[in-house]
Amino acid sequence: MDVTVSKRDLVRLVQRCQGVADKKSTMAVLSNVLLVASPSGELRASATDLYVAVSGAAQATVVQPGRVAVSAKDLFERVKSMPEGPIQVSSSDGATATIRSATSRRQFDVHGMPGDDFPALPEPDANAPTLELPVDAFARLIASTSFSISTDETRAALRMWSRSAVSIASSRSSGSAVGRRWRPRAMAVSAARLSVSLPARASRRSASSIFGFSK
Repeated sequence: MDVTVSKRDLVRLVQRCQGVADKKSTMAVLSNVLLVASPSGELRASATDLYVAVSGAAQATVVQPGRVAVSAKDLFERVKSMPEGPIQVSSSDGATATIRSATSRRQFDVHGMPGDDFPALPEPDANAPTLELPVDAFARLIASTSFSISTDETRAALRMWSRSAVSIASSRSSGSAVGRRWRPRAMAVSAARLSVSLPARASRRSASSIFGFSK
């Protein structure tokens, strides 16, 4: 793998993944972030704790496609210490990533494991209904209900549904609930009605990370 991407984009990708990567898991691979360089000129970073998965992509210059899984914490700390500008990420053995600055001599080697050892990320069914709405609108909906998200991992904590408008509601085990509605001028939805329920852990991850996507 050989790819060059801006420091700003790489920091944002890894920072979001770091929040999901499970540092305390007995499975070492779950503390890693999966980096995938595709021939289409894209670098994708993904992480999962087997309950929640996050994935993001940035435009990059891909010399050689490939994948490698490296420690999310180590990668984030190394990338942050790099000077501003393009950063080259390469891996010749599929288990160690070399990070080089294009504007200085700074270089780090981050040990990891082959990308093929990383767990497969969950994907929705190809025929599942979809909903598209602006990130800032989603951020406002999450912000207005996140304080009431339940801490009970055995029950759905956040419910989102749509018809002519998008509604979101959170509730605690005590029975209290908070709801908000957003009515767009135009909304892309592939079904007459869409309803999604999120467990507590996924709800909290969404609440803590969505604000980064809206900036």
